[in-house]
Amino acid sequence: MNNAQPINIFMAFNDAYAQHASVTIASILCNTRATVHFYILNADIAVQTREKINALRNLGNLEIFYVTTDKRLFSDLPTYRWPEEIWFRLRIPWIKINLDKALYLDSDIVVRNDISELWDVDVSNVFAAAVEDIASGIMETKKFLSKFLPDGMPYFNSGVLAMNLKKIRETYGWESLAAIAYKYRDVIKYPDQDILNMAFGGNVRWLPLKWNVNGGDFFRDKSPFSKKYAREIASAREDPAIAHFTGEGKPWIIPSGLSANPYASEYFKYLRHTPFAENEAKIFSATPPWKNNLRYWWRHPLFFLRRKTWNIRHAQRVLKEKFEQ
Repeated sequence: MNNAQPINIFMAFNDAYAQHASVTIASILCNTRATVHFYILNADIAVQTREKINALRNLGNLEIFYVTTDKRLFSDLPTYRWPEEIWFRLRIPWIKINLDKALYLDSDIVVRNDISELWDVDVSNVFAAAVEDIASGIMETKKFLSKFLPDGMPYFNSGVLAMNLKKIRETYGWESLAAIAYKYRDVIKYPDQDILNMAFGGNVRWLPLKWNVNGGDFFRDKSPFSKKYAREIASAREDPAIAHFTGEGKPWIIPSGLSANPYASEYFKYLRHTPFAENEAKIFSATPPWKNNLRYWWRHPLFFLRRKTWNIRHAQRVLKEKFEQ
């Protein structure tokens, strides 16, 4: 890779997610020597928040650009339990038309490998490179989208994307991509993700699962993908390139205990490199381990019989042993 060329990364978040986005940025900078340009899509991030994010410049070679996005462009689109900013990624190809390629990353992830490896993935003949979403609950969505995707074509998670911006612009105008979103707004389940899967129509390069290891999805034992990806899931679980804290078990909600994400500790590892470091103690005091364990036991009295429990404990133990070496 030519390190003279910056890695272009787009993110979209608001003040409420600034701490978690800062953890993502810190994890990237701590694991790469490349120059990184971050484009922060936002509607109204406060000046004080920007000052904290800008302080991350001390961690590496980076530039930060704030791109104000008008929420009214997406005012009639559903968000369900997610913030409005999830739709902002649809604008990425037209924000910097001089860019032919960019990464998009959600703000609830930790990057454990050199992000240059993802940046170097060849997307010249596809819309994007992405990881198949293997969550057990995704089948209903795939059934609906089957009319838009080639038979048997996988469905990707949109939280980690290497995007061919040039190809997207050559195929779609902003208005035509937005039209797809508005046409199907009443039937989609995972808003922007469903729309991007429709628009890209399977013209995607599939990345190894390690590049987007989703929260509890990799620890469920009833996933229809368990047999197909058995070995790769085990490998990705024990050494993910990107840990994606999807679902309710986010580190700032469940920082430790039986139901904590095995990589929750790495969230706090990188949090300590950010101006939000003081919040670690507040998170742990608000949700002590005994409370999380009690809640888990109450919901699953026979937790010791659940394969998911032991999968989680195994991953937690493997990670702990690596830290102690």
